[in-house]
This record gives sequence, structure tokens and C-alpha cells, in this order.
Amino acid sequence: MTKETKLGLFVIVAAGFFAIAIMLLGDITIERGYQIYILFSDIAGLPSKAQVRIAGVNIGKVRAVTLEGDKAKLRVWIKRQVKLHKDTQAKIIATGIIGSKYLELSPGSPEEPLLKSGDIIRGVDPISMDKMLTSALESIQSLTDSFKVEDGRNLGEQLTSIAANLNDITSTLRKAIALQEQKVIDIVSNVNSLTQKTDRLVGNLDDIIADGKTDLKKTISSIKNISEKLDDIISTINAGEGVAGKLLKDKEMGDELKQSVSDLQETTKEARRIVKRLTAIDTHWDATLRYDIKHNLYRPDVGIRVSPTKDKYYYFGGRNLGRKRDVYDPEARNNIDFHVARTKPYGSIYAGIIKSAGGIGITARPFWKSPVLGKFEIKLEGHDFFRKTPVGAPKFDIGGKINVFKFVNVGANVEDIAHENNSHVYFNLFMKDEDIGYLLGLVGLARP
Repeated sequence: MTKETKLGLFVIVAAGFFAIAIMLLGDITIERGYQIYILFSDIAGLPSKAQVRIAGVNIGKVRAVTLEGDKAKLRVWIKRQVKLHKDTQAKIIATGIIGSKYLELSPGSPEEPLLKSGDIIRGVDPISMDKMLTSALESIQSLTDSFKVEDGRNLGEQLTSIAANLNDITSTLRKAIALQEQKVIDIVSNVNSLTQKTDRLVGNLDDIIADGKTDLKKTISSIKNISEKLDDIISTINAGEGVAGKLLKDKEMGDELKQSVSDLQETTKEARRIVKRLTAIDTHWDATLRYDIKHNLYRPDVGIRVSPTKDKYYYFGGRNLGRKRDVYDPEARNNIDFHVARTKPYGSIYAGIIKSAGGIGITARPFWKSPVLGKFEIKLEGHDFFRKTPVGAPKFDIGGKINVFKFVNVGANVEDIAHENNSHVYFNLFMKDEDIGYLLGLVGLARP
């Protein structure tokens, strides 16, 4: 073997050993895999080259630990054949109380997508042993301090002081009872005197009752005379004499009286029906001024709501009222609204003509039981469901309002979400009109 061959073999062997040393010392592996990043609030002393395991089996390593904001960011290398999902959980585990720490992973649910190289997940923060010990020491210190008072005495000294105070209280009570003994004797004497007076009062009542026996006999005699007179009156009525007798014995007069009573009942029913018709219909004016933020336009809306019952109403009105504008307005002028609604305390649903097209809407009061939050209402409207231009999608409006006064509401909404997507703020007046309600009630009187 020539010198050149020996030199070449030596260089190849040295290069091999050098490459192996670099791979071992530099934590370089030729096995294929992928990297993910895990964020922790506290890594609790996890070393930067810690092992990564699933069910106790090594599947990778922690390549680097860096600080990103106030979070610890781990760069973790995972073997290619190990598949992790988006809901993978990462925990820092110690092999003992003072043992080495490693990163434990769970594969995640098969329904979730797989993690790719470069993805970031959130780890489960470990419970720091130092923090637990510190909290335990603070609790012990607090318990110890609770057995002390401000002057620094211990529990035994406090108990001795309490016993002395109890002795003082007992002695004071004995003295007070001795001083009050004469008062107790006086009270017993007063009770005896009260008993004697009660006996005398009972004797006086007996005398009064004895004296009133004569008056009682006179009262009984008067009642007997009244009874005899009542017998005479009843006999007269039975004989058909007098007005009462004729009313009861004369059939014709009795029939007339019955007819009069029947007519009076019918008149009363009719009066009740009239009053009910006049007061049953609840009518409100609904006036709104909308401001279109996107196009800098004001749009007035006016309508009237008629409620024949508490859970139903009819609405007729117009939106964006006025003459045609010289500037671009995505909403047509003088649109018509006419719909019928069913209402409940927690919301309503209505359908009919909305902005001159068929539509439906719902309102909801999610906090309707609260006296304050119950004034907030959410509203969703859909209409023009067969629109073709400029987009082939219905018009949907969504928004909310809050009642700031008895008949004043303020709110905001987004209209035509599919196309214009323009935001509005608006001011609304909702006022009751009793005159129109009475007028509609009078019209209703013509109905049977």
C-alpha cells in the first residue's frame, strides 16, 4: 500500500470520526422529521435538549427554548412517522420530585387535522413546586399569626385572660342579683295586688249582668212583636194585596218585570261591548330617522302599529320617504311596509311586505326578564329573496336598539349585508295615539 493510499484512508476515517462527533455534540440527526412550536407561560426548568415522549416512548427532542413576549417558546423536533393532531396536548412531566423533566405529548383526536411543520400549539402550564411550597408556607404563617393578638401574647395567655374576665362577669352578676332581690319581692307583691283587683272586677261584672236581665226581657219582647208584624206583611203579599203582592201574584206584571230585567241586561252587555271595542285597540306611531354612514344620507321612516290584542299587531308604513335624490342612494325612495306580527315577552316574528318586497323578520330580547337589560332588542330582517341584480342574493338587515326613555329608542344596524353592507345609526320615537284607537274601535262597532 502506497503512502498516498494510507494518507487517503486516514483522511477518510478522520473525516468520518469528525462528522460523528459533530452529530453527537451538535445534536444533529440524519433521521427525517418535522418541527413544531409550543408556547408555555412557565416551563418550570425544562432543559433545552429535553426528550419528547408519547406514552413513555421517545418520539423527538426539544431543539431550542426562546422567549417570545412573556411566553416560553419551545422548538420541538418530531419523528416523521409520528402523527400529531391540532388538539394535541403538551405537558411538562418530571420523573420524580427532583428527577429530570421531559415533554409529554398526546396524539390528539383523529377527527382533527394533522399538525404540519412550523405549526404552533399552546401547552398546559405545569404547577410549579416552588410556588406550591411558597403558598403552603404563607398559609402556615397566616395560621400561626391568627393565634396571636396585637400585643404579641400567645394562645395560653389569651385563654388565661378570658378565664379571668369570666370570673369578673360572674361576680358582677351575683352582686346585681343581690341588689335586685328587693325589686323581685316588690314585683311579686304587685302581682298579688293585681289578682285581688281582678277578683273584684269579676264581681262587679256579675252585678251588671244581674241588673241587665230586665232589659234583656224587654228586648226579647220587642223581637216577638217585630216577628208578628212580619207575619202580617207576608200574609198580605200572599193574598196579592199591595205593590209587592201584585208583583209576586200577578203573572202579567211579573212577566213585564222579567222582560224589563232582561232588556236591562242586554243593554248592559251592549255597553260593555262598546267600551271593550273602544279600549281594546292599542295604536302607536312609529317614526324613525336613519343615518347612512357609508353614503352620508338621512332616511326618514314613518308608520303606524295597530294591536287588536296583546300578542298580535298590524304594521303599515313607509321607508326612505321623500322626493328622488340627486345623489346616489342604494335604497329606493318611498318603500312600503305592511306586515302582520305575533309577539311574546321575549321577542316577535312578522311577515308581509318589507321595503316593497316580500319579507320576514324576527326580534329578540335575550334579557327580557331584567328590568335594565330587558330594554335591549336584536332585530333581523330578510326581504327581496328573488333579487337578481346587482347580486343574486336576498337583502338581509341586522341590528339592535335600546329603549332609553318611555317612547325613545336609539340603535344601529347593517343593511344589505350581501351587497351594500352599509351601517346605520338611528333615532326612533314610538308614541301611543289613543284617538286613532278610539276611531278604529268605533269602526269596529259596526261588526256584530
